[in-house]
Amino acid sequence: LLLKASLETALTAGLWNAGSLNGLTWAKTSPSAPIIILMLIAAALLVRRMRLLEMGDDTACALGVSVERSRLLMMLVAVVLTAAATALAGPISFIALVAPHIARRISGTARWGLTQAALCGALLLLAADLCAQQLFMPYQLPVGVVTVSLGGIYLIVLLIQESRKK
Repeated sequence: LLLKASLETALTAGLWNAGSLNGLTWAKTSPSAPIIILMLIAAALLVRRMRLLEMGDDTACALGVSVERSRLLMMLVAVVLTAAATALAGPISFIALVAPHIARRISGTARWGLTQAALCGALLLLAADLCAQQLFMPYQLPVGVVTVSLGGIYLIVLLIQESRKK
């Protein structure tokens, strides 16, 4: 497809493939807004079930949670939100992997886990985008390049910490 596309379309596809927020406007994001809002509401409604599932399947089941149905609903919400974000900005790596760990380390509690992770992920993406725009002025990197670099470093640090514990 890229071979048959115009140069501008091929460059845009390459930029999207690297994960980029460049060129995103409210007009481009508004078609997916209702889906994202609906899924965020669904995620908020599933938080209680998620907390109960953290205690184990048997405990959650004893407390009245339909374990399989809850897992399916949570997976569906996660997949739809991920698909919407990826469709808009491309595959931006490591944010979802790193954000919950950083949020939990900063706050010291998992009480507001989903909210903390979402806010931390948004701040990480904002910081990475700012670095991508300002670091190599006048050139702009795709934000995915910055997140992969920082995420790789973070992953190596985690691996070193785990190997020292053993």
